[in-house]
Amino acid sequence: MAVILASASPRRRELMEMLGVKDMKIIPAKGEEHPPAGAGPAETVKALALAKCEEVRAHCAADDVCVAADTIVWFDGHIYGKPHSKEEAAGMLSRLRGNTHEVYTGVAVAAHGRVHVEAEMTRVHFREITDAEIDAYIATGEPMDKAGAYGAQGRGAVFVRGIDGDFFNVMGLPLCRLDSMLPEWSLLRSDGPLKEYLRKNGIRIGIIVAAVAVIIGFGAAARGGEIGFLQNATGVLEAPIKKVLSSTVNWFDTIYGYLYKYDALQAENESLRSQLADAQQSARDGIAASEENTRLRQLLELREKHTDYEMESCKVVLWSSSNWSSSFTISKGRSSGIELNDPVVTEYGVLVGQITELGETWATVSTIIDVDMSVGAYVGSSGSSGMSVGEFDLMKKKQAKLTYLAEGAQIFVGDEVLTSGSGGAFPAGLLIGTISNIQTEAGGQIEYGIIKPECSFDTLVQVFVIKSFEVVE
Repeated sequence: MAVILASASPRRRELMEMLGVKDMKIIPAKGEEHPPAGAGPAETVKALALAKCEEVRAHCAADDVCVAADTIVWFDGHIYGKPHSKEEAAGMLSRLRGNTHEVYTGVAVAAHGRVHVEAEMTRVHFREITDAEIDAYIATGEPMDKAGAYGAQGRGAVFVRGIDGDFFNVMGLPLCRLDSMLPEWSLLRSDGPLKEYLRKNGIRIGIIVAAVAVIIGFGAAARGGEIGFLQNATGVLEAPIKKVLSSTVNWFDTIYGYLYKYDALQAENESLRSQLADAQQSARDGIAASEENTRLRQLLELREKHTDYEMESCKVVLWSSSNWSSSFTISKGRSSGIELNDPVVTEYGVLVGQITELGETWATVSTIIDVDMSVGAYVGSSGSSGMSVGEFDLMKKKQAKLTYLAEGAQIFVGDEVLTSGSGGAFPAGLLIGTISNIQTEAGGQIEYGIIKPECSFDTLVQVFVIKSFEVVE
């Protein structure tokens, strides 16, 4: 017997392997999908899954198990399948944002000459999503092969505020339901063939076992304790039989009890898992709220310290996947008064980078370690001036270079490097980082410093664009 997966989806294959199926055959269904006219979402996915299963089943051996599935997103009375273009993907995500939609997956299992078809539904709650976030997400290419134009197991997870139901259903294969549809995979399943046999014949087996035990007991009592040669020989034969019967009865009681307690234990386990998930979500919400409060307090201090700053709060939407730059997309753009070359800082007043690309509702921030970035700087301890510049080798290490130092300048490891304000592109006094190493070039004639940025790029979730500030010459 072989297990056949009628799908080319790598996600479904991985999920099947999670159930312990390692050596399955992949035979994708190739026929066109024709949803039944006028059918609801559950009936639609069941019909599509059945069609896939029947197509592939025709090429399988009689004892093979064939599994097929089909997933759709259902919202506002419409089916959202895989988008055929970037514009269609954008339209889907625009309608889903800030709303709750349903994900339906139909599962068809063909085994032992029969086909069993079921459907699973999960509710997915989306947060509000900006147009810039949608554009940036579509640019990754991830939405184009997924129902509803998003992948909850990928980058699309940041749009999902909550899920009611089976998470794996959203990925394309409801494991809990599939597990219940394949009893032959485990002999001792709560819904397996052994339980079904015991449900039908349990009382009969119990009566037979009890009757045999009673007969043996009466035989021993009738002898009145006196035994002869023949009785002794019979006793010798009876002893192992009694042990076997006793073990059988104990085994029967144990298995019978286990199987019928399993359902209750499974339900209790599901309830506990749900409670744990709720508690974990509450904890995450609490941590997020605490972090937000900290950012706001620090921002208030920054505003009080720099009353000339006009700042715009922005969310970090997506980091660039390019190996040749260090940049990310933020959630606001020209419509919020942001302009090219505006400086970008954290709530602590630490320099992050500069606006280098601008859209109506989005902008790109190149960080201070980007290869095209240069910032006028000075060393806090000595006042020596120089430039903080990005270099490719240093960028990969999340470092920048302090160079073009004035003649006779002295720098030391641990010195703070701040913006000088020269040129008017950045306010003076923004912390860039600290010198972590000092090196030389040009045969040891020129000294430069390696800057470890104060900004932790890996943990950025929110930044502040300084739209205007007082230029000090």
